[in-house]
Amino acid sequence: MKLDNARWMISVIPDAPILIDQARTIIAANHNAAELFYNNVAVLEGITLDTLIPQASVTAHRRYVAF
Repeated sequence: MKLDNARWMISVIPDAPILIDQARTIIAANHNAAELFYNNVAVLEGITLDTLIPQASVTAHRRYVAF
C-alpha cells in the first residue's frame, strides 16, 4: 500500500493509529494520535516509536508491535 493511501485511511479512523517502518520510525499518524501524545502529526512523523514509550517499558513493548 502506498504511504499516501495509508495516511488517508488513518486520517478518518476515530482511534489513534500510528504507522511505523521496520526501523520503528513513525511514518504516519492521525490527529487523534497527535493529541494523545500532546503533539501534532508533523512532529510525530519521523521520530522513533520508542520516544513515546516510557523507558522502563520499551523492551517489553517491542514484543507487541506488529510489522
